[in-house]
Amino acid sequence: MDTPGSAGGVYVSGSYAYVADGGETFGLLEVINITDPTDPTLVGSVDMPDWAYGVYVSGSFACVAASYSGLYLIRASD
Repeated sequence: MDTPGSAGGVYVSGSYAYVADGGETFGLLEVINITDPTDPTLVGSVDMPDWAYGVYVSGSFACVAASYSGLYLIRASD
């Protein structure tokens, strides 16, 4: 699946891939359903204040590192 920026980090948990993505002027955390690897589906995203380059998921939370603004804790179950 192509993302709008450059994927800086990926974390897979169960049927989902969590992608820290970004470009020169934006950052995203994208949640992708990978149940069928030949047809991944974007199920949600969160705008970040700048380039997201790392992600780790534990339980229902995603920790996302952003290049200039720090570390964010995002509830991934929503």
